[in-house]
This record gives sequence, C-alpha cells and structure tokens, in this order.
Amino acid sequence: MALLLIIFILVTLGVLFLLEKQLGMSRLRDKSVLWIFFGMVISLAVMIWEHVITDPGIDILAIIGSVIFLIGVVIRILARRTLGNFFTYEVMVTKSHRLVTTGIYTYIRHPCYLGIFLLWLGAALILQSRIGLVLVILLLVPALWYRILVEEALLQKAFGKKYSEYMLRTKRIIPFVF
Repeated sequence: MALLLIIFILVTLGVLFLLEKQLGMSRLRDKSVLWIFFGMVISLAVMIWEHVITDPGIDILAIIGSVIFLIGVVIRILARRTLGNFFTYEVMVTKSHRLVTTGIYTYIRHPCYLGIFLLWLGAALILQSRIGLVLVILLLVPALWYRILVEEALLQKAFGKKYSEYMLRTKRIIPFVF
C-alpha cells in the first residue's frame, strides 16, 4: 500500500512539472495554484491510503473517484489558464473580450464546467456518498446546464457568426461526443 502512495505522489509531481512547463507557469510570480493543486492531491492520496490501510480490501471506488477528481482539477486549471484575464465568475463579455478557441477550448466550449462536474463526481465516489452522488446529479448538473445555456446565448449575441462557426467545430462539454 505504501508503494501505491509513493507512485501516486510521483505521478502528482510529474503532473505538476507538466503543468508548469506546458502552461508557462514558470513565468508566474505567484505559484500558489501549483501549491494548491499539490496540497489537494497529496491530501487526497493520504486519505485514500489511510482508508485502504484500515480496510483490508482495495477500495476501487475511491481509486476511480481520485482519478476522476484529478482529471477535473487538471481540466479546470487548463481552462482557467487558457482563458487568462477573460475568466470571470460572472457570465459577461467585456469590451476587450475576444473569443478563446485555443488550448482545451479547441475541443470543447465549456471545460470549466466539465472540470467542476468531474471534481464533485470524483468527491462523491471517493467518499462513497450515494446522497452526494444524487445531489451532484439533481442539483449541480442542472445548474451547470443552465449556466452553459446562458453563457452560450451571451457569446452568440456578442460574437455572432464567429461563435456559430466555433459551435459547429466543437462539442459543448464532452470532447468528440456532446
């Protein structure tokens, strides 16, 4: 079991290295996003490791949930990094706004929302919370879907034909599928 924890930590360090190199994070003065990611991943790894040690069986749901959670974190980081200054918590278009169609946005139009969904789905699986899973599906999914519709209407209005063409080339939230 200790070997699994060591492998997980090494993979985490590798992901951090790739994020720093591929996203140009080495230019950032504030590397707090890397430390936050590292802290979340290591904390999660230790919690799972502790659970596996106290329970003789390998908890496959916790492992699957951890992978889903980490994929959500990486997608969210990639999306926010690609948007840069255009990222806001409020759905809005500024005067200097341009349509971002590069990076992860080459494949899907709403990676931030995909990342959020995967984070919470992963958390529900890690904690093996049936109620949490139901709440993610009944509360979070409709809220994210509504937000996507609002955002797409605003972007369609702001960018017109350019956004329509972008919609034809990409999927909403699941690459190559939907």
